[in-house]
Amino acid sequence: MTKKKINDKFNDVMGVDPVEDEDDKKKKKDDDEAKALDIELWERKALHDWRARGRVYRSFVSETIDADEHEAISAALKAAQTVAEVKAAFRRNAVDTLLDSVDSDARAWAEDATSE
Repeated sequence: MTKKKINDKFNDVMGVDPVEDEDDKKKKKDDDEAKALDIELWERKALHDWRARGRVYRSFVSETIDADEHEAISAALKAAQTVAEVKAAFRRNAVDTLLDSVDSDARAWAEDATSE
């Protein structure tokens, strides 16, 4: 049985509409792209501010960046003392996500290793 047939069978059994699933994937991709563009724009504005006045002085409004991430970036920008720290404010979420995934994998491995 081919992978497509297996997926189709799974979708039939689970009651998933593949068209709807594709629409959801496209919307998520569009949302992710819009968020990435907003973050890139915000970073450019923050770097411009830093170079012009030695601090980030303008706020940034976005409907695509969730409130928690926006707050974290804003706090990091307020505390930034160097250009590198300004740039790091926009990379923090990616690093945190990576570290969280590595940490969860390591914890799962440790639990498996110690439970035997």
